Amino acid sequence: MVYILCREQLNLKQCTYGIKRNPQWKAVGRRILGTRKCKIDLYSDEKLMYTLKQKSIIGQILENIPVIAWWYRNKFYLYHDGVCCGSSRSDLKFGQLSLWFEFGADRYHLLTHSFAKQSLTKNGRQVAVYQRFDNADYGCHCLKDSVGPDILLMFAVLIETYTMLDQDCVSGYIPNDPYKERASWRPPDE
Repeated sequence: MVYILCREQLNLKQCTYGIKRNPQWKAVGRRILGTRKCKIDLYSDEKLMYTLKQKSIIGQILENIPVIAWWYRNKFYLYHDGVCCGSSRSDLKFGQLSLWFEFGADRYHLLTHSFAKQSLTKNGRQVAVYQRFDNADYGCHCLKDSVGPDILLMFAVLIETYTMLDQDCVSGYIPNDPYKERASWRPPDE
């Protein structure tokens, strides 16, 4: 199953995404320039369902100090109907974003790879791989029935808003990627 997550609007502060052939889901990612402080609102049929955001201003300041940023990432919190239902933590790898999210009983790992690819695991099993294209659209290969379109869209917008919103280049190289095989993964049912 290949989802194409398409940009509907893009500027340096905000991006709006949807899923081709599934207009039910929309997401708006916002970022304060120069700080990487993000907020993502996820909508189903125009109703706000989830918000993923960073709340610590001090944490955001620390994350933007070059030496400290190598060891510290500001947490993300997931809200459903205004109630916090999950959070993130980070494995700090030089040059590679590695975020762990716990939402209810599920644990997700979002990891960036070379050449604008990102992988997603759920409870230790790879369920998706994303590829960013030059026009800021994303292709997503996903294991059937493993994760909903809401989660796939939320993580694509997080990647775009948190790491790529002010970058034109999609060809970055991450040396010594310990999980580089995840970038070329394809679901067996595809």
